[in-house]
Amino acid sequence: MEPTENKKLNFGYPLILVVILVILALFGKSMIQAANEAGWFQHTDELTVYTKLDWITGEVQYCDEQVRDFETHKLIATDILNMNCSDKPQPKYDSIPSRIMTVHYHGRFYWDDTAPTVVIWRCVRLPEYIDCRVSIVT
Repeated sequence: MEPTENKKLNFGYPLILVVILVILALFGKSMIQAANEAGWFQHTDELTVYTKLDWITGEVQYCDEQVRDFETHKLIATDILNMNCSDKPQPKYDSIPSRIMTVHYHGRFYWDDTAPTVVIWRCVRLPEYIDCRVSIVT
């Protein structure tokens, strides 16, 4: 007579995998959106940047981006179109030098009913591009 083997089914690993997949299916989109807005993902665009012409490599400037009209609070843009890195307010663009620059930015907002009025970015001038991270959201 042969000894009987104790054959147990191990549901541990497949069950853990199923639980992880269910969590990702239910909350994955909001988790990715939160990570994106927190600046975990880098985005790159060619933008019109209004700034002084002598912005040197390594120098930090704070740049603002107006998302909503100050008076009506209606959305102006559906994505980042330009950044004002000068010390002049947004409506005075005609007196500010501008140039098209590659901007790497960390943090993105979804331009919907929850969009802020102004986003202020902390930007560093690097040799090939400027690197910006969200500083203040109003």
